[in-house]
Amino acid sequence: MSHRNHMLSTVSKVVTPKISATIHVAAGKGVGDLARVAAVKKPGVYIGVWPGETRPIWYVGQSGRAVSTRLYDGKFYCPGPADLVLAITAPTDEMTPADSRVLERLLHITAVEAGYRVHGDIPPGAVVSEERYAALRLLFSEVCISLQTAGFAFEGVPTRSLMAGPATAPGRALESSPSGDRYTLKTAVGPAAMIEAERGYWITPGSPVRIAPGAESRSIGVLQMELRHAGVLVPVEGDWYAAAQCIGLDSPSAAARFVTGHSGGSPDQWRGADGVSAPTRVADRDRVRDRRAAEPRRTAPNLASPGDTIEPVEGFHG
Repeated sequence: MSHRNHMLSTVSKVVTPKISATIHVAAGKGVGDLARVAAVKKPGVYIGVWPGETRPIWYVGQSGRAVSTRLYDGKFYCPGPADLVLAITAPTDEMTPADSRVLERLLHITAVEAGYRVHGDIPPGAVVSEERYAALRLLFSEVCISLQTAGFAFEGVPTRSLMAGPATAPGRALESSPSGDRYTLKTAVGPAAMIEAERGYWITPGSPVRIAPGAESRSIGVLQMELRHAGVLVPVEGDWYAAAQCIGLDSPSAAARFVTGHSGGSPDQWRGADGVSAPTRVADRDRVRDRRAAEPRRTAPNLASPGDTIEPVEGFHG
């Protein structure tokens, strides 16, 4: 409990932010009925559900669009008409398109973690204020538990995990650091470290991360927002945080933007112990690999002379 002197002279009331939600459920053939009650015409999220062999098949999208067309569009690889359509909206107009993008991403990731087959890539989400994100996470957990209680989703998933929700996309935060080439990037508060391993680039625990006001790069801003909420990024001073776990990025450029909080973060900022930048080292390694792969393989007739014995040699595969 805080011991600060609040200098209160009368009663004070603190109102907690809260967003309400309404969930409409219809059979797949009732998409038109959902549209008529405006459940898919305002900002929100909809879920198409198909039966699977062991787990349901989902498609998660933002409402406020031509949902009836999207759910039957072959480009989403949907196996025929949906068995169920669920639409999640606010009873008033308090939900924004950015809110919809946040909820769309959370539902997609949670369905993946529940073992569902979910069509499409993980949505990019949106950056909202810290207070708004906390309110949306509360709404998200209430929606998930309501769907589970009503028997529409998340059968067998622990309620506790639905209340906590996902930290971020699966595989982005690891408890331990992998082995691989190591690089550092200088920041105003000390060096950040990155490991190149397992076809990814990993920010190591203890590295400083700047969360810039306004989130200049949305994809990086979403990841920072989620990890800050999950306690994987711990506040240090001002805009600077420290990584509490190993955090995975797709490229040295993304890792530089993540650490600096700036859209102009460059992969050349990452340097190995020998001073060579990450892109240069990767390019040199790829060049050697490609050259070796392009070399003609010597065969037994070219090497053998009468009486020689040729031992089999494993070919180079890159």
